[in-house]
Amino acid sequence: MYKEKIMKKIIIYLSLVLSVIFNFGCCESKAEVSESIKVSLINRMGFIIYLEDNHVVVIDGGFASDAPLLELLLKNKIIDAWFITHLHDDHVGAFNTLMVQGDLEVETIYYSKYSPNIYYTLEPQHNVKETYEMFCSAIENQNAVAVNTNDHIYIDGIDFHVILSGLDTIDEINDTSMILKIEEYSVLFLADATKREGECLMEEHEEDLASNIVQLGHHGGKSVSKDVYEKINPIVGIWSFDPDFVRTNKFFIEVKEWLDEIGVIYHINIADQKKSVVVYKNGDFHIKR
Repeated sequence: MYKEKIMKKIIIYLSLVLSVIFNFGCCESKAEVSESIKVSLINRMGFIIYLEDNHVVVIDGGFASDAPLLELLLKNKIIDAWFITHLHDDHVGAFNTLMVQGDLEVETIYYSKYSPNIYYTLEPQHNVKETYEMFCSAIENQNAVAVNTNDHIYIDGIDFHVILSGLDTIDEINDTSMILKIEEYSVLFLADATKREGECLMEEHEEDLASNIVQLGHHGGKSVSKDVYEKINPIVGIWSFDPDFVRTNKFFIEVKEWLDEIGVIYHINIADQKKSVVVYKNGDFHIKR
């Protein structure tokens, strides 16, 4: 598996070199620069996707305490879209805080819609009811769109594919996690996907899973099973958690062993917040500070 991934990267680089040579030799045509996006992990569960011309897309955003940093990073940016994968405070807290304060303008907010009863009855220890009510206040008078499984949302021509909007039957709030893929750039976000969501992905969406880069389910801990990661077959794994915890928690250790067996080459974690992945449409990428 490792050798196959190395060969894949060699083929990508050779294709780039040939493309450059070809364009250089055609004096009547200007060489084209590969279109790219930059994927930045900004906190425990917050991502900013940098597009062209100062446009961005945000996925989740972290705790309420992360709001000042997020506001700073988004200053003077055009926020085309904000995806909320589910309503746990470590994912939606910063969004709630900034939107209720009226500090940001967002063109469209995308979320998975469920009955209020779910939030009023499940996980009172996580203050889900309060988080849900604040989210409702945050999206009031906003252009907020409830997504459905297999929606394709085009932002600046880029396909943000909602592979799964959540499960139909909910045992825990993580069952509502939105699974999102940036198709042209082969980047998959598993949010806090549960084992049951993983089973649904394998049964109904297996053909959509293959991706070069994956945000590991539930921060890299107890989430989908090994066969899901095997089907994704990533080159880069993004751990949205403290690396010390990753090294000591049995669930994280097990996932790391799976990824090593699959042949994941690069790992990014919360300690690498200054690192970003620049991804090109041709499948190539590089990790930069």
